[in-house]
Amino acid sequence: MAEQAQMSEEQLKALQEKLKNMSPEELKEFQKKQCIFCQIISGNVQSRKIYEDGHVLAVLDINPANPGHILVMPREHYIFLSCPESIIQ
Repeated sequence: MAEQAQMSEEQLKALQEKLKNMSPEELKEFQKKQCIFCQIISGNVQSRKIYEDGHVLAVLDINPANPGHILVMPREHYIFLSCPESIIQ
């Protein structure tokens, strides 16, 4: 979390306690709200769409390594290794 660097030690401890007491569903929703990729997919962060369908969204990277650098991301929030094979394909 980018805000972590700006939090006081007391605020950080309160956040850690809150996270510890969240249900798996609440934690997943919290993670989605913090995820820049989820923000792009929801339209809260501006992007240049290259491709989209019901499963993935492809956008131009804002800091491209090379011209045409594209990010392809699933529409659902996943931790990379937990993304279903059907979405990766």
